[in-house]
Order: sequence, then structure tokens, then C-alpha cells
Amino acid sequence: MWLFEKWQFIIQRASHAGNADMQRYPEKVKLIEYNLLANQGSEFNVGASVIETTKTYIAGSIADMQSFLVDVVNSVPKEESAFLKMQDDGTRANCNFRKVCN
Repeated sequence: MWLFEKWQFIIQRASHAGNADMQRYPEKVKLIEYNLLANQGSEFNVGASVIETTKTYIAGSIADMQSFLVDVVNSVPKEESAFLKMQDDGTRANCNFRKVCN
């Protein structure tokens, strides 16, 4: 539940507080990606459109995950029959939950 609340806060905060700044400074946001295993970092500058697209993606992902819950607050999943089993062997081979589909 904490993760969901944290993302909701970030999305709401960016929606309300950031719009004016993003319009005035569209390239102001710098993203830093760091791969600890490879000990390498990369920096990216992003503008308002990338931020809005990312917010939309995150909100959609949260909604998708919540659609599989009977009780969102307590993170109670729907019955197993509500979940589609993957038929593609390639996808199932890399899945952490493949025992459910077998």
C-alpha cells in the first residue's frame, strides 16, 4: 500500500505544482539512471511532454494492477480464475510466477 500512496502523491504533486514550472522550464528536469552492477551512470534531460507521458503511464499501470484487487486498501487479490494464464512459452519461461500457469 505504501508504494501506491507514494506514486499517487508524486503524480498529484507534479500535476498541481509542476505544470507552471514545466511550461517555463521544459528542459529543467534531469534524470539520472545508475546501474550499480556495472558502476555506470547516464543522465537525460526531459521536458514537460515526457513527464506528462510518464505520469499517464504510471497512473495507467497503477489502475491495471488495482483492477486485479478485490480490496485495494488491504491489497487483497481477486480469485485466481480472474487472472489470464500466459500461453506463450517464451514469456512464461522468464516469469517469476510461472508455477501458477503450469
